[in-house]
Amino acid sequence: MKKTRLPVIIFLLLISWCSRSNEKIFLTFESCEKIVSDNINSSLNENKSISEYQNFYNQCEIKSDDDNIKLNSNIKSSWFLDKSKNEKIDIYPEIYFFDKKWKNEVSISGSILNFYRENQYFTKFSWFSIDMWKWNYESNLRYIIMENLWDKWIRFDSIKFNNVREWQKNIKFLLNTIFSSSVFENIWQVTYEWNIAYKISIKQDILSFLKDQTNIEITDFDWLFVIKSNDNVDLKINNMQVIYKNDLWTKNINIKWVIWKDDWILKFSRDGENIEISFEKYRKYTKLNISKSINFDQIWNITTNISQSKKENSNIFNIKWDIQISPMVIYWSDLENELKINIKCLYENFSWEVFEIKEPESYILLDQILWDEFSIKNFIWNK
Repeated sequence: MKKTRLPVIIFLLLISWCSRSNEKIFLTFESCEKIVSDNINSSLNENKSISEYQNFYNQCEIKSDDDNIKLNSNIKSSWFLDKSKNEKIDIYPEIYFFDKKWKNEVSISGSILNFYRENQYFTKFSWFSIDMWKWNYESNLRYIIMENLWDKWIRFDSIKFNNVREWQKNIKFLLNTIFSSSVFENIWQVTYEWNIAYKISIKQDILSFLKDQTNIEITDFDWLFVIKSNDNVDLKINNMQVIYKNDLWTKNINIKWVIWKDDWILKFSRDGENIEISFEKYRKYTKLNISKSINFDQIWNITTNISQSKKENSNIFNIKWDIQISPMVIYWSDLENELKINIKCLYENFSWEVFEIKEPESYILLDQILWDEFSIKNFIWNK
């Protein structure tokens, strides 16, 4: 009798556990919306310290050494924002690249100073050096051009830069709007993978507001709140069609997005081109992975680990990138195997005393260098 009692007890425990595991948890739609909004905002707040202060200093070591190439570089940069929201960017590159197959060697060093003021861009090259193996006349021409532009401010207008700024602004506005409260509305209750879920949409007035305030229009979507526990609700976006317009182009983008509390998976697809971003937060570091593929062939993949420390008036981040690039990307090198690059960066984000960036007293227009009757174009073609 005692011998049969133990198996019976185990069997009853298994039955009890299975019945509990299949028990569906119910939360109201309003409770689900609040939990999702709180989880997302909490995760964003925990990771916003990378831009907590308006200035930063960055130093990156870039290395790669395999059968195809040798890459050994060090790039330093700093970014400052003054009281009038003018930007100043300093970049100091030291780049060495050697193509082992074709014995091509490139070495670049110098400094590039940039600033942005009242929708105008200025840049200046100082002590720039470009070496592209011996007896290379293309390299000599580039060096002559750079030498004659040393310490001269160049002003240029860039639609592309303005579109990038506008894109960043619109994306930030979109996220802040969607993750605020009372944005979603309940369509109906469904069952998703044995969990209670709500099929949801964005309220029509919110969609109209987003379209009016940004270049982004959401035209189609299939979203779910999936109840995993009393305090855990996943936001699963099976599909979202977005039209994005700017001065240069219009793009139709398909987005899939799964948001857990500390793990996000975001997928963009357009005309066979796919980008996947995954975000995972651990106790001591954050992992970010970005990959791009075209027609299911992976073009590149970037794995990032970020660890953070803090001191008075600054945040310090140690960032490690592992990059894998397909041979088809670097077509000019005729690589046979994928290229692997390792990057280590120290990024310090800090507060700074208020100062003012002033426009140069004299500068050259970029069009004067490239396109007018005394430009480089005419110098080359007429010779």
